[in-house]
Amino acid sequence: MSKLFSSRGGRFFLGVIAGAATLVFLLLPASESFSYDGYTDYGGAEVKCGSVLNEKVVADFDDSDAHDYWDNYSYFTDYYAPPEEDLYIFEGKNASEVCEKKLSSNRNIAIGAGVVGGVLLISSLVGGSKGGSGATLGTPYGGTPPSSPHAPPLPTPTPASRPTLQAASAGQQSTSQSEARWHPDPQGRHQFRYWNGRKWTSQVSDNGIVSDDPVN
Repeated sequence: MSKLFSSRGGRFFLGVIAGAATLVFLLLPASESFSYDGYTDYGGAEVKCGSVLNEKVVADFDDSDAHDYWDNYSYFTDYYAPPEEDLYIFEGKNASEVCEKKLSSNRNIAIGAGVVGGVLLISSLVGGSKGGSGATLGTPYGGTPPSSPHAPPLPTPTPASRPTLQAASAGQQSTSQSEARWHPDPQGRHQFRYWNGRKWTSQVSDNGIVSDDPVN
């Protein structure tokens, strides 16, 4: 999981998942069932609430006996015979209150998932990924610029491919003369010296630390 959060692609994927969860809870139908005694199906009724994006209140009864029971229950609980479905009383709450509670739960989950998804998607689009390597113009191997004291460790080049100091100073052709890269320092004062494709430069490196030392 930590790898997903540490990369742009991972954060984008998690953001899409959170966005999908948001949509699901916005469209998820909500309902609650009731019965005479609270745990059997006898005399059952179901309050259907629609979804967060399409709210409605429908009281659905198993049969006429169940309808009469809840009609009388509502009348004696709140002193009216409810003609509207949203006014039926179920265990102390009318149907509208039942739906508001059910949809409120779905709404809160959708909001939470939407916020998390939005943060992850924005982070994946504008934030850099850990461990990424982007080449910087003018810096060998796409690493830290020469002015930085924390250049990354440099690979050891093949000795046969590097030009010699004598060949470079005399203007002689070399197989790698056109290739700008790091080579072991031909003067032996440092581990590496940078060849810019035409001549040796003052950029040198020791144990990954880049500094300047002019060529004598």
